[in-house]
Amino acid sequence: MRDWLWIVVVIVGVLAAGMVRERWRLRAMERFVMQRGFTLHSPFIPGEHPPMAALAEQLEGRRATRWGAGITGVIDGLEITVAELETPARGSDGTGSLNTVGIWWVMVAWPLGPNAVATDPIGPWEHGGELTRQGHWAAWRLRGNLTQANVEALLAHLPSARRQFEPGRNR
Repeated sequence: MRDWLWIVVVIVGVLAAGMVRERWRLRAMERFVMQRGFTLHSPFIPGEHPPMAALAEQLEGRRATRWGAGITGVIDGLEITVAELETPARGSDGTGSLNTVGIWWVMVAWPLGPNAVATDPIGPWEHGGELTRQGHWAAWRLRGNLTQANVEALLAHLPSARRQFEPGRNR
């Protein structure tokens, strides 16, 4: 019976360490978003404006299985949303069984201007990840979680991502 006690203690310890680590990550994100004038949403609940769930489904070809934290704010006069989401693993990323762990992505979405180019999903992009559009919204996603480094990368290349949807842009 004592062996079971140690197993339980180890399992509880691992779970506690994971929860503490997650809380530290979100605290770091809280400080980062406050400095930028953004708002952190944990958990993030996708809505229609922007249509995060539809944008994610268009990129993946199926629905996200889970949403993590998200950020909303204004950059260059544009309201943006950045959120992390999990999609089911497939192909070389997993076995395809129901118990397979998913893949985490971080995605930024922004409204398109009235002259935006109406195209199919653009797909892989030179700055990593993939671009897509859904109605009057566009999105760019990268593999990973909502971390300061990922958000800074998304924001740094957001002007270039926006230009991909301008009229006359070569793709």
